[in-house]
Amino acid sequence: MACKRGSTSSVKNQSVSVAITGTGVVTPTTRQTSFDYIILAGAGGGGNWISAYGAGGGGAGGYLTGSSTTSTELSITIGAGGSAASAGGNTSITGSGFTSITAIGGGFGGTGTTTSAQGMGGNGGSGGGSARNATAGQGTSGQGNNGGSGVFSSGSGGGGSSTGGAGCTINFVAGRGGNGTNTTLFDTSVSINVCSGGGGGGGGSTSLGAPGGEIGGGTGAYGGSSGNYPSTPGRANSGCGGGGAGYYSNTGSQGGSGLVCIRVLISDGTVTYIQPSATGTYYLTKNTSGSNTYNVYVFTGSGTITL
Repeated sequence: MACKRGSTSSVKNQSVSVAITGTGVVTPTTRQTSFDYIILAGAGGGGNWISAYGAGGGGAGGYLTGSSTTSTELSITIGAGGSAASAGGNTSITGSGFTSITAIGGGFGGTGTTTSAQGMGGNGGSGGGSARNATAGQGTSGQGNNGGSGVFSSGSGGGGSSTGGAGCTINFVAGRGGNGTNTTLFDTSVSINVCSGGGGGGGGSTSLGAPGGEIGGGTGAYGGSSGNYPSTPGRANSGCGGGGAGYYSNTGSQGGSGLVCIRVLISDGTVTYIQPSATGTYYLTKNTSGSNTYNVYVFTGSGTITL
């Protein structure tokens, strides 16, 4: 069927309407309503040192992945990494009439002290590690894991994709952070650590700090009577826990911030959809699978997207 300029028509065997413009350009008029997501919260900061014992490492930010639908603008909020001894911020996808999706920030590392209440790791997406003989932080079901419990004078690691390592009883070695998981963000060329490792525990007066999880996670502070060996922070936009302070090291390190990744089908080889619009701090990459072509929006800061 022929179309006049300025008119509209349905293209046979396609479920999308198109507009024929005055220049003869075919413009899609159907919006996509489905999307896939990866959402990662900010990680907890490592615990500070006050006296006697190494501090716990921060827990990794909560991690969620799945699919959803929307017909409205979505707001993206990226959780910040927690400062020393503070929980990470939640990361969320929200919108009017849309059921919000929220990943919980990682728990803080327990303070290095003889007071067990202060030595507790914080709860969160993944729990923070504790100082000696204190309770480790608990992870959120479906988002992360528990932190480790400190033993003797060393702190323990925060939780990651696997449970944080408990402080070793041999030579007072601190517990390492739980390991993380690597992903290529829906098979694009972009590789990033998500569900990342917890921070390592701080060392005691006669021991070294422990590293973070093998994938992601800040390194625990190094202990020693001379002190002042610093811990290291979790990487930005990775949800990695910050390292805990060691004996005389005073300060734990900040956890890594979160991330949101949204994948939208823009063509299946037959139907081509309207391109989504996005604002804020993000970058756009492409993903193909068979005849399907996707836009993949990676938000490293807060923003919006309209499908």
